[in-house]
Order: sequence, then structure tokens, then C-alpha cells
Amino acid sequence: MTLPTENHQPDGPLTSDKHAQSSVFFALLGLFFLGFIFGPIAIMQANKADQPGVAAIFGRTLGWYVTIIWLILAALAALFILPNLGN
Repeated sequence: MTLPTENHQPDGPLTSDKHAQSSVFFALLGLFFLGFIFGPIAIMQANKADQPGVAAIFGRTLGWYVTIIWLILAALAALFILPNLGN
């Protein structure tokens, strides 16, 4: 018989809810700052929250949206801004 330690947290709805909330937080943070970093973190947190009874659809969707928007902005910057730096 093993005794639970203080740091032991079971993987249940409470932990999954925290991951779902974290995914929304990182996705919203990514809208304004470093979305190419915070978007994938939001997606990973939403994937950790995937359990029956816990839906992290909003965090996952917003994380993908943020990631794609920031990648498009980076591509546009590479096409239009970088070639003009030498002039």
C-alpha cells in the first residue's frame, strides 16, 4: 500500500479543467504577444485536457487560429519587409 504524497494530483476533471483554462489563457495571450509560441502551447494544454466531460474546444480552436495568423504575419513580413531592409 502506498500513501499519496503532497504533490500527487490525480488525473481527473479538476486537473483537466485547469488544462482547459490554461489553453484559453495561452491562446488569448498569443493574440497579442508571440502567438507562434503561445498558440502551440495553448493547443498542447487543450490536448492534455481531453477527457470525457471536459471540453477544451475553444482553447484548441483559438490556439490554432493564433498560430496560423502569426505564421501568416511572419510570412508577409519576410516577403515585404526583409527585402527592403537593404535599401
